Amino acid sequence: MAKVCYVITGLDIGGAELQLYQIIRRINPFLFSPVVISLLEFGPVKEKFIEAGIPIYSLKMKKKLRGFISNQEGIYRFFKILRKEKPDIVVLFMYHAIILGRLIGKLAGIHHIISSFRISPAGDIKGRMQNLILRSTSWIDDLTCVNSERVATEWVAKKVIIPQKLRVIPNGVDLPKFNSTHRRSRPKDVFTWVAIGRLVPQKDFLTLIEAFKRVADVFPRSSLEIVGDGPLRKKLEDKSRDMGIENKVRVAGICESIPALLARANALVLSSVWEGMPNVILEAMAAGLPVVATDVGGVQELVTDGENGFLVPPKNSVALADAMTRLMKLTEEERERMGRRGKEIARRYDIEKIAKQWEKLFKEVLRS
Repeated sequence: MAKVCYVITGLDIGGAELQLYQIIRRINPFLFSPVVISLLEFGPVKEKFIEAGIPIYSLKMKKKLRGFISNQEGIYRFFKILRKEKPDIVVLFMYHAIILGRLIGKLAGIHHIISSFRISPAGDIKGRMQNLILRSTSWIDDLTCVNSERVATEWVAKKVIIPQKLRVIPNGVDLPKFNSTHRRSRPKDVFTWVAIGRLVPQKDFLTLIEAFKRVADVFPRSSLEIVGDGPLRKKLEDKSRDMGIENKVRVAGICESIPALLARANALVLSSVWEGMPNVILEAMAAGLPVVATDVGGVQELVTDGENGFLVPPKNSVALADAMTRLMKLTEEERERMGRRGKEIARRYDIEKIAKQWEKLFKEVLRS
């Protein structure tokens, strides 16, 4: 049996954090024994790992990179944990974990290191600096894993990932959680859009609210439920009020049951500026919902325009509104056909199959 240490920046509610939990739960523990390290203070996802009996540590570091680097106590604790646990493989999720994990893992004498890139590269000044740091430490990886073919191509083009070390393993979805037994009867008189994600600039919910104002002008009996939490919550609520649609837009906070939420919705909308492979789209497809989404990251690997939803360019409220109204103008039968097509696509991403791909990756690394 090999020991695998998974290092992640934090354990707040988010796509990467929940995907890591879903993967670890399904990897055979008699082949690969898990341990998890969070750089930041524990977030809500910690409880899931504890309930599953997975050993977990927190380094209690500060969030910004300068805080990580200057936290000598946390770095030393990281080093000591690795020396104590003696993992055969270290898997690194998210930027800060990749940088520190590569460096400290190398110092601690870890034989096999895998970095897992979850989103597209950023193009701003901060992003270019991060890319430079990632590129200069890429030699440490045995393999570098990316969750989308398109995102992988983008990282290779930035010369951040060495092509020979690149492997693509997509995100997975827990299909039984979203099957028809969870479906509630949807109200016939109101068309409900749902958007899910942290309330941060990446998700661009401000553009979504602008788009939904146009939608509501055409379809007065429609509503938008934005599910998630984050620093932009008040700004989103103020934006809805300023546009006079506060009675149609609900910023709902964190949802305890995404399957139940999707069961009472008519469609999912994703307005992100950048993504990797969005879990929310996989979950919506598994629940049989059509999707309108911005064409970013690995979205086009999930949504085929006109088949199981519509794709639009990012940061374009007019195009987003047009696609949403176009979907609403379809007959219920046409939307259900889109939903069925989405369910077919989602089956390719069964989390059980994805976990097997990770096991295969670990075996490849150990053979090297």
